[in-house]
Amino acid sequence: MWTGCCQSRAEHRRRLDVEEICLETRCRVDQYVRLDRDRGWHIERDTLWRALVKRGLRRCSFGVESGVDSTSAKPNKETAGHQNAPAMRALTSLGVPPG
Repeated sequence: MWTGCCQSRAEHRRRLDVEEICLETRCRVDQYVRLDRDRGWHIERDTLWRALVKRGLRRCSFGVESGVDSTSAKPNKETAGHQNAPAMRALTSLGVPPG
């Protein structure tokens, strides 16, 4: 099973032939959306993620077990379910699908 950032090995090879690099990362949703932070913090984060996309970021995996706060609290996630959707929507709008 192919698990790269491209749809297939052939696409991956084609991208490498034109020196395009595909990057993947993992992060917590609160690395992109923090409702307790001000607008300036979010603008800085948006600038960072846009720079990563420009340099080849093509997928980001979030550790999302549930959209329900009570379920997320059990494994001591320190993030809330209501943070998941905004983070995923924001990165998807930049062309980075959640993985």
